[in-house]
Amino acid sequence: MAWPPGSFAKSIFPYYSGSAFSVANISDLQVMLYRPLYWYGKGLSIAEQNNLSPGNAPTWTSPGGNLTATFTIKPGWTFTNNHGVKEQLNAQSVIFFLNMYNAVPAHFGDYTPGYGIPDQVLNVTKNNNLSVSVEFNGNMSKNWIIQNELSQINPMPVAWDITATGNGPGTGKCSSDAYNGATVKADCTAVWTYLNGENNTLSTYQDMNSLWGWDSGPWRLKHFGLSGGAATGNQTLIPNTGYNGPVHSKMGQVVFTPFTTTTAEVQALKQGHIDLGFAPETDVTAAPKPGGHGSNLPSAGLGAFNVTGTTEWGFSYAYVNFGTSTSTHPLAAGVTKSELNMPYIREALLYGEDQVNIVKKEYRNYGVTAGGGIVPVIPKSNLNAGVKYPYAYSIKNGKALLKAHGFVNGVCTKGGAIGCGTAAFPIAHNSTIHFTYEFSSGDPAFTLQMQAEQAAWASEGIHMSLNAQTANTIINDCFVGAAAWNFCQYGGWIYYPDFYPTAEVLFHTGAGANFGGYNNAEMDGLINGTTNGGNFLLNQYQPKYKTNFLIYSLTQVPYLYQPTELGPGEVSKAIKGALPTSPLADFMPEYITSK
Repeated sequence: MAWPPGSFAKSIFPYYSGSAFSVANISDLQVMLYRPLYWYGKGLSIAEQNNLSPGNAPTWTSPGGNLTATFTIKPGWTFTNNHGVKEQLNAQSVIFFLNMYNAVPAHFGDYTPGYGIPDQVLNVTKNNNLSVSVEFNGNMSKNWIIQNELSQINPMPVAWDITATGNGPGTGKCSSDAYNGATVKADCTAVWTYLNGENNTLSTYQDMNSLWGWDSGPWRLKHFGLSGGAATGNQTLIPNTGYNGPVHSKMGQVVFTPFTTTTAEVQALKQGHIDLGFAPETDVTAAPKPGGHGSNLPSAGLGAFNVTGTTEWGFSYAYVNFGTSTSTHPLAAGVTKSELNMPYIREALLYGEDQVNIVKKEYRNYGVTAGGGIVPVIPKSNLNAGVKYPYAYSIKNGKALLKAHGFVNGVCTKGGAIGCGTAAFPIAHNSTIHFTYEFSSGDPAFTLQMQAEQAAWASEGIHMSLNAQTANTIINDCFVGAAAWNFCQYGGWIYYPDFYPTAEVLFHTGAGANFGGYNNAEMDGLINGTTNGGNFLLNQYQPKYKTNFLIYSLTQVPYLYQPTELGPGEVSKAIKGALPTSPLADFMPEYITSK
């Protein structure tokens, strides 16, 4: 299987950091080896699949008004190491993860301060060897708890409860501490430090005696590519013969192959080196509608493959660097902080995106517009019913919006102390708008999109410098803060492992994936309304706000929404059983067989 150009896995530890919070690391590696408590998605479905989940659905009680979720682990699930030794996947495996999350939450990429696990958890109780209860500090939305909080839990083998070289596996105390115990923070921090540091090196991933060989999924790692101590992305998985789940792998191995460009990946397809991959939109006929698919053009040389359509339970966007105290990323040179913090300027940028034509022409219908904002257009849901995307393409509207705030032909015409800004973010007379936009290179259609948008923004009076970089550079810049930027786009967001699209991990102040430092108390309050029992659309639990969370997330433009490129998939005619491309980016090769 081909990874998308510039993408590859680099981390095996399922207690993943923000910089490892990617489809390649999670969906294409970690969940193949270590099954999460609840498995979501199969084919085109985004629902929880009970038969594929180690955990049973929770039961609910509300003693003292606090919602408590109690769930059981299915008997028979185990971790198995490379030598065939088994360890039961049980309540302690779950508590190990929850205790670590309680001790070092900032090191988990899906953490949102003040929300859910661990900050809203009052207590975790081991009822018996296969039962756990999690008590929350209020009566919040059950949909949100199960789809965004319990869904994060990755049971971990007690063999990983180790604090120092020389101590045997399972000799730590993190997995056995009481959740609110006096020593849980110190004990679990020591374990995290060991697993994430000394023993979390690329060379140990494929070591037969490594701790990483304890697997609970249908696959185990045979080879992890190395080059000068760094990951190259080559990854070979083989069947885990100790897997206890219902669907066992039928193929002898799965090899993930990285590519730097679409051209190189397509050449490998044509040469028969890969069975599952991607084609550029120029090699296929247009899809009849977004989510559908056409066929390979005779001139493309892909006669051994069938084209597949795709959908995505997510949205595409660029991070905006607001330059706040919660952003860890430096701003690019020049006075841009005030301009970035003006909603009207961000709205004008959206008016300059001809999303309908980008999807139709550049993507040939293998994509969707941002018409639902943070709720995808497809797969369809009722969560954005009646909500209309307010930024239909219009250079005229973009220029008029800028002019209404004092920018005429790209120049601020207002004087005084605040000029075209506000007291907090003044923009001086005669200022112009210049931004930098860093994006992932290697995709011709996306590059054409960015060039078209750059020209449209210039017509409005906004000058955007484009900076195409490799995926590795984008990850280091967007997520780690290795370089300065104004806008930074790695790709988009898939709601995984947060499936209910409240997006607190993106929008809430200080959230784990809020890399641009967006900080808005009203947004925080509206998110509270969706998670603490409120209605997703009407937000009746927060009557003091005059709008709802979804509309506010559109009108405030905390992120620069973009159309989502889905791209045509290619499946070799020599294999069968491959599931439709998952909206959640689940890859389940255990279903594949050869003809």
